[in-house]
Amino acid sequence: MICQKCKAENQDTAIFCKDCGEKLQQEQSAVENNCPNCEHSSNPSDAVFCEQCGNSIEPEEWWHQYVGYVNCTNCGHSNTSDAMFCEQCRNKIPQKPIKTFYLPTVLVGIVLSVLVILIVLMLL
Repeated sequence: MICQKCKAENQDTAIFCKDCGEKLQQEQSAVENNCPNCEHSSNPSDAVFCEQCGNSIEPEEWWHQYVGYVNCTNCGHSNTSDAMFCEQCRNKIPQKPIKTFYLPTVLVGIVLSVLVILIVLMLL
């Protein structure tokens, strides 16, 4: 589903844009959401929680934690790891700091050290 405001691509089940938090325009569907907990079958197609028991209708897929998904701290929805906002409740998703490793800098230091040692050995 494409956001009308920022043109970001979101999951088809998203209610809010993952990048800007704008409410997405949903296509009305006749599909009903059956609750995996109480099997209540009259939940609206865009429901996130069961109207009868309050259980999450969208259970987290076990593999999401391994392939770039992050759970919302507010509603538990599995969002893609690049999401800025939850696609279900619009909660801001905290971004993990990017770990950087400066391999080129380390390699340059090692190469220069080896060159200095070789030059010193040649002069002796």
